[in-house]
Amino acid sequence: NRLKEPKFYFNAATSFSKLHNAVRIMSINKTTVLEFPVCFIANFSRQFNKDKDDVLLHPNFGIGIKLLDKERGFRYNTYQRKAIKIELERAALSEELRVLYVAMTRAKEKLFLITSLKDPAAKLAALAERIINNGVIPPNAVRTSGSFSDWLLLCVLSKRQNDILYASKDDIKDLLSRDLDVCKMDFVDLVAEDGFSGDKNANIQKENFDSTKLGINNVDDNLLNLMKQRFSYTYKMQNLCTIPTKVTVTDIVAGKNNKYLDFSRSPDFSAGNNITPTQLGTAMHTFLQFADFDSARKNLSKEMDRLISKGYLQEELSQKLNWRNIQRFLDSDLVTRILKSTLVKKEYEFSIRMPINEYTGDLSAPYQNENIILQGSIDCAFIEDNEWVIVDYKTDKFKSLDEIKNKYSKQLKLYSMALRKCTCTSVKQTVLYLFHTGEQIVLLE
Repeated sequence: NRLKEPKFYFNAATSFSKLHNAVRIMSINKTTVLEFPVCFIANFSRQFNKDKDDVLLHPNFGIGIKLLDKERGFRYNTYQRKAIKIELERAALSEELRVLYVAMTRAKEKLFLITSLKDPAAKLAALAERIINNGVIPPNAVRTSGSFSDWLLLCVLSKRQNDILYASKDDIKDLLSRDLDVCKMDFVDLVAEDGFSGDKNANIQKENFDSTKLGINNVDDNLLNLMKQRFSYTYKMQNLCTIPTKVTVTDIVAGKNNKYLDFSRSPDFSAGNNITPTQLGTAMHTFLQFADFDSARKNLSKEMDRLISKGYLQEELSQKLNWRNIQRFLDSDLVTRILKSTLVKKEYEFSIRMPINEYTGDLSAPYQNENIILQGSIDCAFIEDNEWVIVDYKTDKFKSLDEIKNKYSKQLKLYSMALRKCTCTSVKQTVLYLFHTGEQIVLLE
């Protein structure tokens, strides 16, 4: 609103002067012509970008392309592309060396280089193996290094080459902690005992944090309390973070929360040529989806051949199906009702918004108005007396009817809710059809 007021002007921005007593955070390229009494260069372990595309271009060497073997589906590298890649990496590393030189020459009095290593002892031991006699760093060691940190550590290790020649992996770290002629190296372990944790999801700041363990003295208590407050912030909707935003009806019925994968059953390709029950169940549902019930009722074999010729079914799987159970289903009054219907939907897929408590059932009031996405597929639904009848096919064997009702009643309730929302038409009845017995179980009347 102030911008709309007549004769309103912004005050000129305060220019920054070298006389200001302040900390400046800048990129390395911005400091090219500047100098400072003390400089901190962070993220020295940043990895160089050495990823290259399949097609490389160079002003002198031209183009380098990977060759494609269409028969085998492989891509092969070529000598020309390898040469171009080496030259491009050499130019990129030259630029990284220039940036490193600029960064290390900005400090007048003190220069702090900060790097982070997951396993310092192992990293130092690996770098020490690259150094040859008399502390010489071979060009290949420079070219294959992945960060500024590797380059600087190679230089430090070359100064201690005589000491580390016969040293163990753990001793190398202690040897480098001794003062050198031009620099000093300190190792700080950021572990849970010192107030920090390696787990990125953990609370990294603890109440008993002791700053002196990191070599920091005269800490501003107000600043430290402010940092504790900000680092201990908890998202107000934290309870929703563990709940998936999209679930399927099968997940809800099975009680899955998508956190774990089940590897207890061998994958299909390890079962040899044997046809699994899952494959048979899938083949049965495929037949029920694409079959013309009227034609199949009259001549099941002819209709099965039609589905095979159309590519819906494999001949081997079709022969393994229980044709007697299929014929019993086709002769049932349920199929007669389906054939009389004016609208039949098979494998009807839906995606709706569902109240989150339908999935969890135990969330408190602030979260009850939230929704998640529910997806599923209804085996068959048909209109009868201007209302929907939902049919769910079951090819599994069950011990009792009570077991079936308890297991699938919630599934059919969710189907009913979804079909009502998608079509604005009420549901008259939900039916479970059991192929092994030919029974029809009505769960909603």
